[in-house]
Amino acid sequence: VEDAHELSSSSFVDAKEEYEDERVRQVKEFIAKNYMNDIGLKEMADLACMAPESFSRFFRNKTGRTPNRYLIDYRLGIAARLLLTTQHPVSEIGFSCGFNTLSHFNRLFRESKGCTPSEFRERF
Repeated sequence: VEDAHELSSSSFVDAKEEYEDERVRQVKEFIAKNYMNDIGLKEMADLACMAPESFSRFFRNKTGRTPNRYLIDYRLGIAARLLLTTQHPVSEIGFSCGFNTLSHFNRLFRESKGCTPSEFRERF
């Protein structure tokens, strides 16, 4: 294989990886700024210039979580911090973190933390 020629350099691979990471970073920044609003998969995919299904697979490959799971986990993290650092009512915290109903907030919080938001506040 004496006639073999390199088609691309390792810097090409790094540039592609950097671009892919940039798309994930942009979506994460968008979530950080807008977590309190309704954010759909299509909106996140549009930011990454991808189809929703492709974006969902891409994001999961890069982060280990689906875009929706990342959004929920981000919201729950903010909510946990607010429960510990403020005296705002649980319902107000849930709504301010982007959860549409108190029951949905309570269910997701319990699944994630093993207790209700009120119990979490009392324990810590």
